Amino acid sequence: MTDLRSEWEAAFGRIYRKTFAELAHIPSRILNLRERGELRNTRAVQEVLGAVRAGKRTVLLLGRPGTGKSVAAAEVLLAPVHRLQDGGPHFVGEWITAREYCEASYDHDQRGRVRDVQRALYLVVDDLGLEQPHDRQRIEGLISSRYDDDAQVTLLTTNLTGLEFQEAYGPRVLSRLREVGAVVACSEVVRPGERQNAPSGAEERS
Repeated sequence: MTDLRSEWEAAFGRIYRKTFAELAHIPSRILNLRERGELRNTRAVQEVLGAVRAGKRTVLLLGRPGTGKSVAAAEVLLAPVHRLQDGGPHFVGEWITAREYCEASYDHDQRGRVRDVQRALYLVVDDLGLEQPHDRQRIEGLISSRYDDDAQVTLLTTNLTGLEFQEAYGPRVLSRLREVGAVVACSEVVRPGERQNAPSGAEERS
């Protein structure tokens, strides 16, 4: 009976996660990488979850392309699926890129999407720095508006280094992030089947 129940929960857990991933607008390319175990950065996931559990409501993942930032963010975004409330899974999350958010904020027909992003309990804003420079105030406004809500968790990813991020958004934004949130540097990725603490020759660096 226990084995059957475990199999049932595992099967339906996968269905719930797939459904929530679609509702949250997580890109299929990120989900495919996650399912195949590619670009998996277990250390980054653990650091982000640890920061959130410690009360940090905003976490910035820094790292060059290919270091598993987006896959790690997807792992964290789907983590609330495992929490059961009122006898069933509870999840309210959204995924959007910085460029998509800025473009949607100009589009009258996208008001509902923008509102969902602003109100999401769990939000990933992917690829900060790829939006137009003149739109960065919109991203700053979105991040700032979520600082004071203890119920909201915001995950940010960027290919920029800390210095580049500071130059793009100003020292005040990065300083505020470090003050009320956490910054996680992603520098290594483990290929499928390899251990996280593999020798340096087996690590994939960008």
